[in-house]
Amino acid sequence: MAHAHPQAESIAEQLSTYTNIVITTHMNSDGDAIGSSLGLYHALRKMKKKPTVLVPTPVPDNLMFLPGADRIETVSADHAETIFDADAIVVVDVNHKARIPGISEFLDDFHGDVIVVDHHPNPEDFAHTCWIDTDAAAAALMVYRILLCLDVQIDKKCATALYTGLMTDTGAFRFPKTNSEVHTAVAHLLDCGAVPHEIHEALYDRNPIERVYLLALALQGMEVYHNGELCIMVVSQDMMNKTETLRDHTEGFVQYTLGIDGVKMGVLIVETPDGHKASFRSKGDVAANAIAAEFGGGGHLNAAGARTTLTSAAEFVQKIVELYTP
Repeated sequence: MAHAHPQAESIAEQLSTYTNIVITTHMNSDGDAIGSSLGLYHALRKMKKKPTVLVPTPVPDNLMFLPGADRIETVSADHAETIFDADAIVVVDVNHKARIPGISEFLDDFHGDVIVVDHHPNPEDFAHTCWIDTDAAAAALMVYRILLCLDVQIDKKCATALYTGLMTDTGAFRFPKTNSEVHTAVAHLLDCGAVPHEIHEALYDRNPIERVYLLALALQGMEVYHNGELCIMVVSQDMMNKTETLRDHTEGFVQYTLGIDGVKMGVLIVETPDGHKASFRSKGDVAANAIAAEFGGGGHLNAAGARTTLTSAAEFVQKIVELYTP
C-alpha cells in the first residue's frame, strides 16, 4: 500500500534526515488532531529522533488517556528556542496559519522545513512541503501511510493514537470516506496493539453527569426548518452556567441533529465570549462548507465550522435558515 502514495514516501525520506522535529496541530484539537500528532511522535521516538508536540490550546480531557498526551505542551513564547532549534515543523490536520496561533508567529523566521499533512480543502500556501488529500478519511490515515514508508515498527502507543484519529474523524467508521483502505489500516493497527473497546470507552463513556444535563437542555430546544431538512441546536452561556459546564462539553452534540429522519443538514450553535461558533454537518451532496464559508469558515463538504461576532443566536439561526437551499 505504501507505494501508492509517493508523497508519503517523500515525506518519510525527509523525516529520516531530521533530528529535532516539532509537531503541531490546530487549536481546540480533536481526536484526529491529537491522534495523528501522537502517532507521528511515537514513531519518531522509536527512530531515536527528538520530537516535541506543541499545540495552541490544551489537550481536551477526554483525550488525555492517549499514551504521550501528558507530554504535549501548550505553546507559549517560552518555546521559541525549541521551535528555532528544530530541523522541521510538521503541521497535521490543518492547513491555515490562523488555526495554529502561537506557532504561526514563528513561521516567518523559521529556517527549517515546514511540512503540512492534511485532508482539508483550500490550503494556505505557507509550507515547503504541503500534502493535501481531501479524499483521506482522516489525517491519521495520512500519517499511517507515512509510517508505512519509514523503517519503524508501529507499537501499541502509536497504534492507539492513530486508531483514535481514524475512529473519531470517521464518526466511528460511518462517514462516507470510510473505505477499504481505512479498514485495512484499522486491521493492521489492531494487530499492532490498539484495543477498540478500551479506546471507545475512554472517549465516549466517561462523560461527567453535567454534560448529560447540558445535552438534555440542548435537545429540548432543537428546531427544524425547511420541512424538516435543516435542524439547529443552540447552546447558550446561560445553559452552560445552569449545568456548570464548559464549551468543551458540547463536543459531539452536533451529531444528534443528523439523527432525525429527513434532516439533511444539522447545525450546532454555541455561544462564545465574543459571539457564537457553529458546527455544520450534512448528508450526501448537501454542502455544509458552503454555508460555513458565508461566515468566513470552511471545512469538508459534510463537516464544517464557522465563527461569528453576532451576539444574538436568533439572528445567527435566521441567517443560516435563509442561506440553506432545499
